[in-house]
Amino acid sequence: MIHILNVNLLSITQEELLARMHSGVLYTPNLDHLVKLQYDKAFYNAYQQADWVICDSRILYWMSKLLKDSIPEPIPGSSFFTAFYGY
Repeated sequence: MIHILNVNLLSITQEELLARMHSGVLYTPNLDHLVKLQYDKAFYNAYQQADWVICDSRILYWMSKLLKDSIPEPIPGSSFFTAFYGY
């Protein structure tokens, strides 16, 4: 788990996510979400209920590289859902 600006991102590859995700709510935060999470309590609370929060953004991916533990790869939501449908 990687914590960046009020969001906990899973440190997971797309292949790992495909193998493990059988149900639940998936969020794919972007920079707009990160800003909104700083001031919108209801939005923040919704994120706390998510089962899966993955890195959708290359910007977040590169931000994670500045941390001790980083995200292994960005997983764009559009690409993931296509792969998930075919899995």
